[in-house]
Amino acid sequence: MRRSLPLSLRVLLLAFGPICAALVASFFLFRLQMEQNVRNGLRATLVETQKEISRVRAESETQHRYLLSAVAENPSLKAGIALWRQAAGQAAARITVEDQLAEISATLDYHLIIAVDTDNKPIAAVVRKGNKAAGVPPGNIPAPERLLTLGEDLYSLSTIPINIGSENLGTLSVGRTFNSTLLQRHGVLTRNGKVIHSNVGGLRAAEIEEALAGCKPAGKDCQAAIQGESYVITAVEGEGLGSGFVSWSMQSIDAASAPLVRAQAQSLLAVALGTLLAALLVALFASRSIARPLTHLVERLKESERTGVLRGCYELDSPTKEVNELASAFNQAAKAIAESQRRLDEAYLEFTQTMAQTLDARDPYTAGHSSRVSDYACAIAEALNFTPEERDILRIGASLHDIGKIGIPDAVLQKPGKLTSAEFEIIKKHPVIGKRILEGVARFRDYLNVVELHHENHDGTGYPWGLAGEKIPLGARIVHVVDAYDAMTTSRPYRDAMPKERAREILLQCSGTQFDPAIVEVFLRLVSCDLSALPGMTTEDLVELSRAINTAEQKEFDAKDVPEPRS
Repeated sequence: MRRSLPLSLRVLLLAFGPICAALVASFFLFRLQMEQNVRNGLRATLVETQKEISRVRAESETQHRYLLSAVAENPSLKAGIALWRQAAGQAAARITVEDQLAEISATLDYHLIIAVDTDNKPIAAVVRKGNKAAGVPPGNIPAPERLLTLGEDLYSLSTIPINIGSENLGTLSVGRTFNSTLLQRHGVLTRNGKVIHSNVGGLRAAEIEEALAGCKPAGKDCQAAIQGESYVITAVEGEGLGSGFVSWSMQSIDAASAPLVRAQAQSLLAVALGTLLAALLVALFASRSIARPLTHLVERLKESERTGVLRGCYELDSPTKEVNELASAFNQAAKAIAESQRRLDEAYLEFTQTMAQTLDARDPYTAGHSSRVSDYACAIAEALNFTPEERDILRIGASLHDIGKIGIPDAVLQKPGKLTSAEFEIIKKHPVIGKRILEGVARFRDYLNVVELHHENHDGTGYPWGLAGEKIPLGARIVHVVDAYDAMTTSRPYRDAMPKERAREILLQCSGTQFDPAIVEVFLRLVSCDLSALPGMTTEDLVELSRAINTAEQKEFDAKDVPEPRS
């Protein structure tokens, strides 16, 4: 069953929970509005940025054209082109033009120079890499564009006409290898949908291509989510760059709006904290007035749960009427439970006594055996400073130690002669039978170890489980010793009572094998005195021995059959 929240916390939540929810909803609405404003602002910024880029680029192009105009006026170049026209495109004339282009590229640090005629047909082209310039075969010379791919290299070109007077000889296109720094800060260059260059950090080419697939280069922006961030994507430039080339701008809404949202959130947080503090004070007052008496009542009930006793005397001084009525009901319930417990204890004691008497009544030779074993065990417990509760458990456990013999046939239990091996195996079952009889009643749980294990031997040769030493509970070790002693000193169908001195000798002989030596020593000191005075014995040796035994693990223990009859 799922545990519910404490009452005070539930009152607290009910008092200012709705306020918290309203503040959270306001924050998210504010964030959405902020993102929309940032997106609109980014669009305007992109337009202004593009205008500025276009203006700067136009100025750069104007300055560059002045330089190209000087290049286009190169007499040697013009002469070479004129020769190429007169020679109708012969190879020697083309080579002359290539030489002129190579000289210009070396002088002005151009990486690619292309000369075309008035029909836009390539005359010659030169590619320079490092200090080496090489002509491009006529069949491989591409038509000049602003962005042009030659082999694996991308070039950015500028074009200027070549004139002699008023006659146009063709055009000259010069350029350098494309540099991604020419893109704007958050720019991407694609060709036919594939990323060529990108200045957007942290994004893979495949992610960018997937996002751009939904955007058309028609001047309209779109929005895409990449790696959990929202981006505004705008086609900055398409036509005029070259076949399949498009320049894009990708701006992160989250990155751009974060500083603004954070600043506004701090302001909102200050207001929210003030509101929450006021609500908290109100809720605490309400929680205290409502939950305090109930919490006190619950704590008293938990204490009753821990002790197992429902005590009455619950105070009826709460300002809440319902709490007083509940406390009064608990007081009445406590009285009823106490009376029921008293009657149950009386019935329980009568039942245990009846069971012990029933066992003794089956065999006149063992009449009083359980009672005497219980008395002996209690005397040892008193000498060993057992607590009253421990003594009571041992007393009742000892009186029931042979209850399992109810399940043993009379023919075996009262046989006057020696038992056969098979009959002795039947006798050995009585501890387990006794446990089975008692374990169904929760009140008998504390006595099960004594009943089941009072025939376990100190050296591990006993039954039913062969336990040894301190693995055998202390109560069972005590009952094992006094059970054997009483069996030896009382008459049975198969033999007369043994003299007490002989019984003591046997206990000493079996000390350390069948019996716990410490228990034997204590018991022999007790039986040497007047049993009625046993609880008053306080000799120094006995006290020290009692302390040593009490520090041992409080587990029950048994010993094997003494070399006397079947007890």
